[in-house]
Amino acid sequence: MAETFITPTPVQASTGTTDAMGAWSHTAAAPDQAGNVYIVQVLQDGTNATRPSITSVTNAENLAGTDNVLTYIGEFPVGSATIGYQHLWIGRALNTSAMVITGANAGNDDVYVRVFEYADVNVGTALADVIENVTAGSTTNNADTSATIADADVTTLGPDRLCLNFVAGTDDNSLDPFTGETGGKWVESFQEYADSAGTDGVISQQTAFICSFGTSKGLTLTDSIQGTGGTFEELAQRFNLVTLTVASVYVVIRKIGDPTDKLIIEFQTDSGGLPSGTRTGTSSSIDSLDLTTKFRTYRLSATATLSSANTYYLVLRRDGSRDASNYYQIARSQGDVINGSIFSRDSGTWSAYSASDFAFGLLSSADLSGGTISGGTDTWADATDGWGVVGFALRPVIAPVHTRESQALKIYPSIPIQQRSRW
Repeated sequence: MAETFITPTPVQASTGTTDAMGAWSHTAAAPDQAGNVYIVQVLQDGTNATRPSITSVTNAENLAGTDNVLTYIGEFPVGSATIGYQHLWIGRALNTSAMVITGANAGNDDVYVRVFEYADVNVGTALADVIENVTAGSTTNNADTSATIADADVTTLGPDRLCLNFVAGTDDNSLDPFTGETGGKWVESFQEYADSAGTDGVISQQTAFICSFGTSKGLTLTDSIQGTGGTFEELAQRFNLVTLTVASVYVVIRKIGDPTDKLIIEFQTDSGGLPSGTRTGTSSSIDSLDLTTKFRTYRLSATATLSSANTYYLVLRRDGSRDASNYYQIARSQGDVINGSIFSRDSGTWSAYSASDFAFGLLSSADLSGGTISGGTDTWADATDGWGVVGFALRPVIAPVHTRESQALKIYPSIPIQQRSRW
């Protein structure tokens, strides 16, 4: 069986809150599971020297494992000249109860707060283990006062990272996913939080993974692969925009119920505007035992040599018998539609099913050594207020599904055994 790797995945975001000066508090969404990573985003709308701070935390720990505190990532300017700051903290859920944070704000600037949750993040005890940008533990910030927001470049040190951009603006205008970038595709995984209370503000997070082609990840709308003998026997994503030698493919999938077979992923050629049934390159598979009931991003080895002159399909099918109660689902991407056609095979016949895209990515061998996503912009229709964008990547639990312990020992020999066991 081909090796399968798990990539950090955005799980959920809390409802944002605003505090118009003074002490503040915020309650995160109840976490999906203990050990998931939290990132707290705070926009300070103003430049008082006394910065907002977190004074108490419940149901969470910092990266070093100390209960009821968080690890501070840093303070980042907003606007040029600076008219505000982003503050970011990171930690892990101690249990499945909601994290509650309280803060001080003696400087009396308005604050806008939100918490994001991520699964399958490296379990190291320091920032250098968990985040990176060009070097381990590093971040970058891009800030200006203009009507165009520019992304913050993210350069990863290997595959399977989740690239992040945290966006903040000192007005409550809407934000859209960045466009025009290279190296991957930014997606606003959750709707931005904007509020006109106080001095106005907006905060948002965008995600991407390094890939030569494809959409990024989103967790909207789910489509089923149930097996031969009825509806949703197989699913396929049409694309024809790339000349690429594929080394791996990302998909965002989960299982429903308790299937016992494998999910097969392969490339097929086109025949009359439909999948031909003829595979090009190699297929790959994921055993049902390796899947969770929550959406996760998986990278599989599935090679193919593709030409932009041809149309192809990323096809998902199962190798066992039909089961409409125990089956597989793939997530669709939010944001821009790149290809615009999902096909479903029903009772042996393929037909167009949805003008959407799977959340998927195609990687060349060069992508497996890391890369840079950069050059994205968003026009937010405000040339007088400031914005700032913080960029870095979350490092994964780097372990094939079938050989996690051996791979963990090989790649992270310095991490204690008790932590390796959490992978």
